[in-house]
Amino acid sequence: MRKPLTKHARALLTIAALGVTVIGASIATFGIEQARMNEYRSFISESSASSSCIGAPAIRNPDCGNKFSVLEGLDAALAASDVGIVEGSMPFIDGCAQELIGAEILSKHCRWNQPNATRTIAIVGDSHAAQWADALLAVAPQRRWNVEVYFHGGCLASNVDGTRLQDATDGACRAWSAHVADALRERNDIDVIVYGARMGLYVQEYLSKLPNLTEEEASTAVVQASSRFIASWLKDTTPTLIMQDTPDPGVNVPACISKTTQDTDPCSSPRISTASLPTLPLLRRGPLTDHESAPLATQLGLPLVPTSDLVCDTQCHAVIGGIPVYRDDNHLTASFARTAATILSSRVENLTAGKTR
Repeated sequence: MRKPLTKHARALLTIAALGVTVIGASIATFGIEQARMNEYRSFISESSASSSCIGAPAIRNPDCGNKFSVLEGLDAALAASDVGIVEGSMPFIDGCAQELIGAEILSKHCRWNQPNATRTIAIVGDSHAAQWADALLAVAPQRRWNVEVYFHGGCLASNVDGTRLQDATDGACRAWSAHVADALRERNDIDVIVYGARMGLYVQEYLSKLPNLTEEEASTAVVQASSRFIASWLKDTTPTLIMQDTPDPGVNVPACISKTTQDTDPCSSPRISTASLPTLPLLRRGPLTDHESAPLATQLGLPLVPTSDLVCDTQCHAVIGGIPVYRDDNHLTASFARTAATILSSRVENLTAGKTR
């Protein structure tokens, strides 16, 4: 004869049942949200395929009307979930694998190969570099490009060994940087390397950890640390480009758009003129070209891939060509990045034309 359940056992069964229900509900909710995101991205993709006034190309097209207003029928709130393939992919899914460095540090290395590819393009850096993978992948079949990404979120790919930044740099980031440098030195099958980072963020981090540094000293130190990293694997036979960072909008864009009553050019910021920069403190110069990528490119004698003109004219815009530019307060939406695919890939192609390994 089966014994009646104790009060404790009944409670455990109830908790287990609730857990199954919650998991089931979470999976169902995820499925619904994923379906909405797929619909959102398809809407943008189909719209941009038939018009040069959708997304990034619109900012330079004088014939586009209402280019800084959200497209009718587009739920701008979904922009918050429009994460790029590198950050949004699970380990070993969608081309991205996690590599273990030592006992506990993970490095994400993504690869997407094309049949009969003629070039391999590798992006190296943090999330501000990785956000452009979606743009390159959008044209990879036509360009016959393999695309790779060496990625670690929140880490400046740098060499700070023996410098005053060493003790102020996260150990995991130092290990990841060394791991990637070793990997790139051993690679002879990469045709173009694109380095990028949100370097202004690391300037701020070092200022907070090393209060004796001035703003200019911190900026210079970040440039030098990045330069040492790149120089450790740089080859004459592999064209290398420095990616200009996109400006921060200063607000969480999806949240701002959802709250504003402004229909035209919501949540935008004035672009500060270059002439006024010397009178402003480094970290309070507003949304403009980042302050480190150009000096880094100059120091190494490498070409700079411009990107700020994709989001700024006299204003730095939160909505361009009808779609949200940012998914938070600094990262591009994957959909906007894809609309910049033709422009960005042409710049990479032009800057490396005639240069092969």
